[in-house]
Amino acid sequence: RWQMLDAAETRELSGRVVTILGAGSVGTECAKRFSAMGCRCVGLCRHPEPDAEFYETQLHIDRLDEVLPETDILLK
Repeated sequence: RWQMLDAAETRELSGRVVTILGAGSVGTECAKRFSAMGCRCVGLCRHPEPDAEFYETQLHIDRLDEVLPETDILLK
């Protein structure tokens, strides 16, 4: 469900942690854009690449429960 926020409820993106569930080509394109806005991106996928350019880190998808407490935005 989409819910519009008023100006008092919106938050700055810079400094937020974005967890991207599925760090393939689409997820990486999203990470590029969020990184450009100052977000820290965590990618979750089946085959993590430790040196992924646009992610602070990539982890195996089984670690979702570990990263959720620190996640501000979850993309799937």
